[in-house]
Amino acid sequence: MAAFEELKKHSVVIYINSTQKSELQMLSPLVCGSLRGRNMGVTVPKVVVTSPDQTSVYAKMPYLRLVSPDSYTSVTNLVQLARDGKPPKPDPNTIPIWHHRGGYSTYYGSFSKLADSKTLLITINPSGTTAEIPLQDLSQGAQEYARTMEQKRDNKKAP
Repeated sequence: MAAFEELKKHSVVIYINSTQKSELQMLSPLVCGSLRGRNMGVTVPKVVVTSPDQTSVYAKMPYLRLVSPDSYTSVTNLVQLARDGKPPKPDPNTIPIWHHRGGYSTYYGSFSKLADSKTLLITINPSGTTAEIPLQDLSQGAQEYARTMEQKRDNKKAP
């Protein structure tokens, strides 16, 4: 139990057992992207291990890995890293998926910045093309993620 308490300081386990879009509204775009990432398959349940603010994804486990003994070993290793104060490095290959409020459309791209408190800019391809999206049009999870990422960006700028 002590290992689990230590893990909670550094990460959160998100367990998805449904494919309903309404259930994704509270998740960050990074977590949504992880759920659809390569090697994740389409069968639920799926697990994503993330930072408490959902801005870093440490591990992803599709259904097939959840039913194998190797998944227990993977989670045990994550717990041990957290106990040692060294959460795993985030997966840099995840493309965030930004859900529109209501879930009827999505945007694929990495956070760039909030142009003002009402407009999100995301980079939608490797060449650096950006898209402008009204923040109010996005799901609650996407809005919170954008605000958190902007705050982290501002903190990096501060001397």
